[in-house]
Amino acid sequence: NDTTRIRPIEKYNWTATPVFLNSIWRTGNYLNLRMKVEYSEKPRQFGLVVDSLTLKNPQPEVYLVHDKQGQPENYMMETYASFDMTNVWSLPTCQSIKVHVNDINLKKDVYIFTKKQ
Repeated sequence: NDTTRIRPIEKYNWTATPVFLNSIWRTGNYLNLRMKVEYSEKPRQFGLVVDSLTLKNPQPEVYLVHDKQGQPENYMMETYASFDMTNVWSLPTCQSIKVHVNDINLKKDVYIFTKKQ
């Protein structure tokens, strides 16, 4: 499924809940993440969101949004996520994407993936 949403990033609290990122990579039109997140019994907000104000830029800005929405602290569980970025990656103006991640492991919050020409 295409889980990339096109809305202004200001509508999301993308730094609400950090993830423990192990790796991030691109495969074709997909952005893949291997990470640990806190377990919660109730649904959370989790998705990849592109800032619509940057869509026409050569490097659109994409944010991993993770918000436990007030759930209590819990143990970390390992998980994978894969997001279809076709609606951003296929834009004629897109040369690369800048991915923002609120990460407590690798201590890097920006990853850039460039199209190979």
